[in-house]
Amino acid sequence: MKQIGIYGFQRLGVGKWYVGQSRDMVHRRLCHLQLLRRGVHYNKLFQSAFTQGGESHFEYVVLSKLSISLIGKELRGWLDTTEKLWIQVLDAKTSGYNQTIGGAGVIGWPDPLVRDLYFWGQKPIKKRLVGKAYWAARRRPKGLRRATVGL
Repeated sequence: MKQIGIYGFQRLGVGKWYVGQSRDMVHRRLCHLQLLRRGVHYNKLFQSAFTQGGESHFEYVVLSKLSISLIGKELRGWLDTTEKLWIQVLDAKTSGYNQTIGGAGVIGWPDPLVRDLYFWGQKPIKKRLVGKAYWAARRRPKGLRRATVGL
């Protein structure tokens, strides 16, 4: 079962935080670590600190876990509100690694297709794709393989 809630990465010894939200915290943790290990995390401040200190200087912490069943807008509202609260409490925007006050997800990546195209080094296609063209655009370029994370 997926863990829904708010998580954080704390830099040990310094006390700086990166706070995030997820509908699947285990998977999200692995995604962050994969990007950080490869040196391509979208948060440059977080990436820089990770590269300097290494993985052993960061601790993953579950800050809030959803214990009741919410769906749709109620779930989104709870995640956004709780993430904002934790970012404020831990001062993760001012003296930590968060770039926003929270609650908005990754600004600039509204469409998963556009995000994936940028991630794999392609420029997004402006027109709407349908059928075979849509799936062809989602394929990874030749030579690139998805990295595996072993934790």
